[in-house]
Amino acid sequence: MVNDLITLRQMPENAELAAKEPFPSATKQTIKQWEAMHGLAWQAHPDRLSQIAAMAPEMRELSESRHVLVHSFWPYGNSDNSKITVQRVRPKKNGFEFATFDLTISEMDALNERLVRLYHRAMALSMNLLIHRSRLTKANTASE
Repeated sequence: MVNDLITLRQMPENAELAAKEPFPSATKQTIKQWEAMHGLAWQAHPDRLSQIAAMAPEMRELSESRHVLVHSFWPYGNSDNSKITVQRVRPKKNGFEFATFDLTISEMDALNERLVRLYHRAMALSMNLLIHRSRLTKANTASE
C-alpha cells in the first residue's frame, strides 16, 4: 500500500491532495489517503470506484488484526499447540495498556488468507491503473 501510495501521489489527478496532505505514517491515515487518491484516479470508472469502496473497510478491519500479530510479544516455548497467547503493550497518557490475545492456528491461517486475497485485489487495482494511464498517455501522444 505504501508503494502504491507513492505512485498515486505523483499522478496529476492527485497533485492537489498530495500537496495538501503529508505522506501518512499511521495505518488509518494511509488507508484513508489510498482510498481518496484511487478514487480521484478512477473517478470516471464506476466499477473501479465500487472496488475501492469495498476494499477500504476490509483494509481497516484487517489492519487491527495485523497490528496485534505484528506488534505483540510472542512467547517462546509454548506448551499448548492449539493456541498462541500474544501480549501487546501500548503507551497511554499515564503509563501503559497491556492486552493479551489468544490465537489459534486456524484463526491465523484464515487471517493470512484474507490478507493475501486483499493484497492481490489491491495489486490488481494498482496494475490496472498503471496500464490504463499508459494507454491514455499513448493515445494522447498519438493524437498530437
